[in-house]
Amino acid sequence: MKSNDLKKILNELENDLNLINPELREWNQIYFRNQKNRYIPDLETIKKWYNGGKILEMGSVPCHFTYILKKMGLAVTGLDIDPNRSKQFIEKHKLDVIKCDIEKDKIPFKNNSFDLVIFNEILEHLRIDPIFALKEVNRVLKPNKNMILTTPNLYSIINISSFLMGKSINDAYDEFDKIHTLGHAGHVREFSSNEVKRFLKNTGFEVIEAKFINYDYEEYGYLGSSLSRFLKIFSRINPRWRDMQVIISKKL
Repeated sequence: MKSNDLKKILNELENDLNLINPELREWNQIYFRNQKNRYIPDLETIKKWYNGGKILEMGSVPCHFTYILKKMGLAVTGLDIDPNRSKQFIEKHKLDVIKCDIEKDKIPFKNNSFDLVIFNEILEHLRIDPIFALKEVNRVLKPNKNMILTTPNLYSIINISSFLMGKSINDAYDEFDKIHTLGHAGHVREFSSNEVKRFLKNTGFEVIEAKFINYDYEEYGYLGSSLSRFLKIFSRINPRWRDMQVIISKKL
């Protein structure tokens, strides 16, 4: 997709950010502003590892990425713990988003149904049973097909600096309170690359690529904008200090 095409899609999406439950509109606007810059690298990753067929996107709401993928002409189905939060947006754009609590409910599809699974920005939110969720993903993914997983890097330089300054990564109360205010938990737990790889290895996947990247978010962590910007630049020296990890695995 050309950058101008994506820019047009993002502009159209921004015009519909009010099509969400009223109490979530401010969050939806902030989410879009902070996340839109990761859509380009995420799309580049999909382009590299997707060979056609049906896509399953985990954790769809607020459905920004579901919308982008559909606008690109891809066959995407989203799963979400409560799609009704984005009911108006889903209905207007005829998105296929199904209610499913991926930590407790079986994914409502037969074995070997999908050609790609997108598990982006999900693992850190799981609070009950990520092993169950990953095993279910493995079940519905076709053999030798890929899952794209992105999640924050526990050992990012910003996190390390926070620890050294006596600060936590996230405010635990605020992250759990999002269950009540947003309908899903915040960042309950962030993981090291080796921890993520162990989850995947023990749920039926083989890791075929793992890398660390920085997204160009408009907000820069908990250390203040200037310091966070400097640390992100400094992280270029050692990729393992970068904010995010992208792990590609395939079903065995």
